[in-house]
Amino acid sequence: MKLWVGAALTLWQASWGQTILERADWFFEDKNYVQAAKEYQQVFDKIKKPELKAEVLYRIGVSYFHQWNFPEAQKWLNQAVEAGCRKGDAFVKLGDMLLMHGDYKAAQAYYQQGITQDSLSALLMAPRLKTCKSAPALTEPPSNLVHQNEKDLNSRYSDFGVAFLGSGKLVYTTTPVPSEDKKDAKDKAQDNLSGLPFSRLFFASGDSAAGVWKPQGPLPEAVNSPFHNGASAFDPANNIFYFTQCNGFDGKGKTCKIYASSYNPASGAFLPPQALPFCSEEYNCAHPAITPDGNILYFSSDKSGGVGGKDLYRAIRSKSGSWSDMMNLGPQINTPGDEVFPTVSGDSLLFFSSDGREGVGNLDIFKVVIRNGVPQKPQLMELPFNSSADDFGLVISPTSKYQGFYCSNRLGGFGMDDIYSFRLNPKFFDVAGYVREEKTALPVANAKVQMKGTDGSVVEVTTDATGRFKTDKCNPQAGYYLLASANGYFSNSTQIPALNMDSREDQSELMKKRTSAEIFLMKITKEEIKLDNIYYEYDSYLLTEESKKELMKLVKLLKETPEVKVQLNSHTDERGSETYNLKLSEKRAESVMNFLMENGIERERMTYKGWGESSPVYKNAKTEEQHAANRRTTFNVIE
Repeated sequence: MKLWVGAALTLWQASWGQTILERADWFFEDKNYVQAAKEYQQVFDKIKKPELKAEVLYRIGVSYFHQWNFPEAQKWLNQAVEAGCRKGDAFVKLGDMLLMHGDYKAAQAYYQQGITQDSLSALLMAPRLKTCKSAPALTEPPSNLVHQNEKDLNSRYSDFGVAFLGSGKLVYTTTPVPSEDKKDAKDKAQDNLSGLPFSRLFFASGDSAAGVWKPQGPLPEAVNSPFHNGASAFDPANNIFYFTQCNGFDGKGKTCKIYASSYNPASGAFLPPQALPFCSEEYNCAHPAITPDGNILYFSSDKSGGVGGKDLYRAIRSKSGSWSDMMNLGPQINTPGDEVFPTVSGDSLLFFSSDGREGVGNLDIFKVVIRNGVPQKPQLMELPFNSSADDFGLVISPTSKYQGFYCSNRLGGFGMDDIYSFRLNPKFFDVAGYVREEKTALPVANAKVQMKGTDGSVVEVTTDATGRFKTDKCNPQAGYYLLASANGYFSNSTQIPALNMDSREDQSELMKKRTSAEIFLMKITKEEIKLDNIYYEYDSYLLTEESKKELMKLVKLLKETPEVKVQLNSHTDERGSETYNLKLSEKRAESVMNFLMENGIERERMTYKGWGESSPVYKNAKTEEQHAANRRTTFNVIE
């Protein structure tokens, strides 16, 4: 349930002249929850005053809560309530821990108990009560996405804050498992708030479409301080890397700040970072998100005077590179709870997490459209982006809105906070089918199939012995023109549609068309090939409109097989004089050639010949059907 990346380190050393309880109080107020829990547990049995004992039990529970030791936190907070503690925060935390496990009914009981205790807690518990009533009825809608835990990036501690750093490269925050080497003191240093090692910024490389990411080691020390380093963002327009750092690079700071470092993508070098000017030792600033043009920075802060505990703010970068004062995004976005981990997609879509709105669990992801600089109404992200636990840090790939990452401490994870990825289901990238011979339907092996996408992409595959072709490299959102060619065959083509990835409708029919395409190839022979449905006006060589439509098939065939040359042939029936029929057929063959030329077939690829009545199909035809068979237009390959 970690909202901030780290907190203030212990800046005060307790005096031995003080009592254990006084020392425990000092540690607790200084957010040294590890030491506070130890000190309080030494004295709580000796405390006789009921109110004081309830307070100590509450503080022990809170200390364990911040150490992520939820079983202990639940035990001590329950004891505090039984001892008479009526702090609203105790009921909030008890409810939150049950909510995280999806026990909505039990969580609701705690929220209902605590809602009357104090006004601030009542504001926090009101939306949680609504969540407990509405969330159990929510179901995961049909989706085209595949979600997975990125186990290679996750440790047994906390992993979060993913940012894209150019093509195939990520930066993320991880909490390394302490080294067994006692000499490595830096990795063994711990945060007094949680008792965990300090978080580090790490590189990862991989491929969003393939869903494979591997850690590549930590960022250089220029930006990786010995203390907490957290959520980051990269401005590709100006090559500036923004990241959260807590307690300063010397460990003497009291707050989290956002730092900026110039980054050289070619060399991978970072310049020494500088804290942004609106950051302060009086309040925390964290979780930077930058627009693609580098001009607007969104972030979270607990600066006083806001709407809730932690609010979303923005600052604007001038042409000279200076920053404006931080500006609260207002009650349209912020609530009495916490708004954290903003990210941006494009120039108009903002994602963030909030525990102050009705949702699915504790910290839920919301999206909001920014129109003319004004945030519209936030919308809850659907399952499984949200769960009954904390969900945050949704980041969309700059190359596809269907790829990205988010973080969660949901049940079934690898560690505390885990990184999850999402991408289009790999099946949507498939295109497959068969190439067969036209007359026999036998498979054509070793045929080349070139796929030209409406997105400009080109994919080439070869058929196997069964005539089958298949690829998993096509863009689901592109339609494709499939051109098959093989030695000894005329080339032929077909088209397949794009998928509608934004639709909730079943894509199975479109998928079937994309994975069961059929292309039939005509064998090249020296024999004449008859063109069906070629007609002329009576006693004329002018083509009818119906004939022109039919000849477009020949246009397509010749364009798709540019290496062949053909002879166009025209035959008449035996009625009429031989001289007249020869002249008429010559004109008709020429008419066909002219039509083909008008539609893009080069003159040098064609010859024509009129045969008159010299080569009938039926010699001495008697019936009208036989006369019709003799009147024909054909072509044959001559080269």
